[in-house]
Amino acid sequence: MEDCEAKVPSIERRLERFLSNKRIETENMWKSFLAVIMPHFQKSRYWLSLIDLPVEDVLENIKSALK
Repeated sequence: MEDCEAKVPSIERRLERFLSNKRIETENMWKSFLAVIMPHFQKSRYWLSLIDLPVEDVLENIKSALK
């Protein structure tokens, strides 16, 4: 994955605007997303880790992990 030119606060604002858009049905989109993604995880064991960090820290960690 190529480095993204956008800064974390910019990405966060874009995500917030997208999710707050009344024309986007986020619940239906989430269900569709899970229907596509979840079958790939059926035969594997994964851990769900819930963390209490500011969004910008989480986005920065995700960006670093994808490099």
